[in-house]
Amino acid sequence: MKFSFHTISWALIRFQYLDIEKIFDMIKDAGFTGVEGVNINDEKNLIEIVSIAKEKGLSIVSISSSDINNGIKFSSVIGCEFYQTGGWYRDKLITGNLKEDLKLCVNEFEEIGKYAKKYGVKIAVHPHLNQIIENLEEIEFLMENSENIYLLIDTAHQFAANVNPVELFLKYKERVAHIHLKDVRGKEFVPLGEGEVEIEKFLDTLKENEYRNWVGVELDRKIEWLKEKNFLSTVEKNIKKISSFLKKTGYLK
Repeated sequence: MKFSFHTISWALIRFQYLDIEKIFDMIKDAGFTGVEGVNINDEKNLIEIVSIAKEKGLSIVSISSSDINNGIKFSSVIGCEFYQTGGWYRDKLITGNLKEDLKLCVNEFEEIGKYAKKYGVKIAVHPHLNQIIENLEEIEFLMENSENIYLLIDTAHQFAANVNPVELFLKYKERVAHIHLKDVRGKEFVPLGEGEVEIEKFLDTLKENEYRNWVGVELDRKIEWLKEKNFLSTVEKNIKKISSFLKKTGYLK
């Protein structure tokens, strides 16, 4: 298994992040070999990010973009296997009916999946708290009513929605495009090993089933971190904690 780290930990309130070189250094120093969620919106930005990642010896596992069309094309150019997207929010329904919105959402994703297929990119849908693809019934509807959509399993979001991550992986392992390894305690996202998710059991399941793709470790940025005088040191402390946990399990070298 290969481990990447998500740049969301460094997101500010109104901006995604500032010093990308420093962020990449922190990720590499913690023992990760890939980065994901990197924001790329134009060709100039693409060249800059790819150059920095190459210099640091890091693989770009996934990107985000303000334009999904560009996001898919840039993913193809870089060699990313998937492009992540998520469902519409439950409190902003288009039809006023959750099930009807779910049908529309899945149809939209299926069209995006067909388009992405032309570029050799998988559309990975991320079931997420407070979105209309959140619980097991909704995930099953998504998978059973699509052919060109893949699944991004997030251990924390699925656990918090009463979905067993291990069972979900085993059920859809042939259509899992990516993993977000994440922990949660109650509704609070916490560093790996500090929450209720059986992280090591999940990793063991991936190993037993010969999962060879990237595992993206993620820890959401918290607004309260920005109250600290040195925001980056707070993030660095957490990524070191996560790295230490994974090294103790024997999965991160």
